[in-house]
This record gives sequence, C-alpha cells and structure tokens, in this order.
Amino acid sequence: MGQRTSKVVVGALALTALLSACSSSPGAAAIVGDRTITQSELERAQTELAPLLSDSSPSSVLSVLLVAPLYVDAAAENGVGVSTEEARTLLETSATSAGMDPVPAFGEGAIEIARFSLAAQALQGLDNGADLVAEIQEQVAALDVTVNPRYGEMDPATGVISATTLPWIVPDAEAAAG
Repeated sequence: MGQRTSKVVVGALALTALLSACSSSPGAAAIVGDRTITQSELERAQTELAPLLSDSSPSSVLSVLLVAPLYVDAAAENGVGVSTEEARTLLETSATSAGMDPVPAFGEGAIEIARFSLAAQALQGLDNGADLVAEIQEQVAALDVTVNPRYGEMDPATGVISATTLPWIVPDAEAAAG
C-alpha cells in the first residue's frame, strides 16, 4: 500500500470515528450525561439569538447550553433562582431594543441561555459569588460531555467548545505550497 493510499485509509477511518461520536443519538449536537442537545434545538437558539448576541456561533451557543443548567440550579439553591418567565421577559425586552419586529416566540434553547445569563449575574452579585462560580467551573470540568465533531471539542477546564483540526483537511496555504 502506497503512502498516499494509507493516508486516505487513515483519514477515512478517522472520519468514520468522528462521525459516529454522537451516533447513539442521531441529530445530537452534544450529549451531557443523560441529556441530549439536538442540532435543531441548537440551530433554533442560534437563529433566534443572532440579533441579540455579539457571538452567536454554533460553538458558543452550544457551550452555554451545556453549562446553563449548572448555573440555573446553583442560583436556585442560593436563593436567587431565575424563572422561565423572567428569561422570556429578558429576551422580549432585548428583542424589542434590537428592533426585532415581530418579537419571536423564543424556543427552549434561547430561554435556557437567557436563564443562564440571569443566573450567572445573580450568582456573581452574591457575597460568595466568586466561590460559587468556581464550584460551578469544577462541576463543568467533571461533566461527561460528548460534542458532535462538527461543532468542535469542549475544553473541560473552561467549558468552551473550540473547532477541531481534522488531520485529513489540508489548509489552503499548505495546499498551494504542496
């Protein structure tokens, strides 16, 4: 087998492994423990929030969807819980301020991100807020997360999803030099 053929075979095997990463739940953008964030939920949240966020990339929105329940739960446990209605009000007010007309009926993903935002602010406003956020970051690092490779990989230390470099895709500069 020639060098080029073996590279193609290795690339095909790697692609198969990556594409099957979320195959236990077809259509999954990510799986966190027993919770699945679907690609359609992610896409809807991204579309709805694009006019309201400075970074509404799929990886950024997915990063927040992965950690939001930890912040929402911590806020509730510390007496500063955030309701779905409060989140919906924040979204509607922000949409109106951004000139969105009509204001959309926001889906679960967008509402979860708004709850995260309100919960994070509420937690940071507490006297022990820095300690609580540090505890949440420890929980994030311990999460059992599988991210669909199309969105990247989650760094457990930060909870941020970054693009994955795929070894069989040659960057343009290398292709031109090759």
